[in-house]
Amino acid sequence: MSNSYGSRATCLVKVESWKKLPSKPADCELDWAATDVGITSVKSGSTYKNTFWSGGCRGDIGPLCSPDCGALAYGKSRTLDTVTCSSAKNGVTCVTTAGPRRGFTVSRSGVITLR
Repeated sequence: MSNSYGSRATCLVKVESWKKLPSKPADCELDWAATDVGITSVKSGSTYKNTFWSGGCRGDIGPLCSPDCGALAYGKSRTLDTVTCSSAKNGVTCVTTAGPRRGFTVSRSGVITLR
């Protein structure tokens, strides 16, 4: 998804066997989604600020996506502005395509941060 806040990719793992889940921060007063991971790429002038996060503080705000959201089939890729995601049987990998490289590979067994 892209908007005035930049490009973003978010994955929420519904079935997991992660060894360690991110803890809910004390300032999160909403529901905590420990298996929510993502990256954001925001352009400022001629540079990009690319950020990774793991764990999401969420309220019941409904879907935050366009009609392109949903599961990405194995072997498929999708690029939205400056973020590309690819799906394989071993997980989903999302990376920024402009500015400093940031990204992740996420699966049922965990998440790996890419830098």
